[in-house]
Amino acid sequence: MKRAILFWCLGTTTLFAQSTAMGSRTMEGAWDASGAQTTKPATTGTALPAACSSGEVFFLTGAPGGQNLYLCMPDNAWTLAGGGARSISITDMAPVAADSGLILVVNPAAPIHLTRSYCAVQGSGNVVLNLDKRAEGTIGADSGAHLLGADLTATASGANTSTFLNLNSQCGGTTSCAVAAHTPVVMTLTSVTGAPTALNCSVDYTVD
Repeated sequence: MKRAILFWCLGTTTLFAQSTAMGSRTMEGAWDASGAQTTKPATTGTALPAACSSGEVFFLTGAPGGQNLYLCMPDNAWTLAGGGARSISITDMAPVAADSGLILVVNPAAPIHLTRSYCAVQGSGNVVLNLDKRAEGTIGADSGAHLLGADLTATASGANTSTFLNLNSQCGGTTSCAVAAHTPVVMTLTSVTGAPTALNCSVDYTVD
């Protein structure tokens, strides 16, 4: 009897001890982790894997907080969870050509892709402009890497809009509409005619 009791106690200790599962496993049925002290359901790493299958989840440890969780859909394509479309609005009061290069549109913390730009002026005249990718260390120098395939001409009678598809070669001197992390995008003004009282622009983008 004493031996049986000792064996049962040893078996109970082993059952509830911490363990590591190796190899492939498939879980079925209901799994309730609400009482767990901690949970880490996602794979983690400093870079997104090159390959994945739909439904995988990955936690990117090197990204800023809130921009870490990625979902795989379709195969081999990661999307930031909750990334969605975002927009930035800029207003330049009484714009003049000398404002070129002085207006910072965005300096993203994570890689982004532009999807649409819109500009219009208030008052009379028009403004011809573009968006330029620059380096943080030389933000005052025009890189020539203009993101719009052609300059926008913003007028008072109607808005000028450029729309481009993500990952397609539809941006001026670049291979795509991609903007890497910590790459400032600055507004360049080619010319200003008449006397516009304000230049209003918005830029839509998605977080990679």
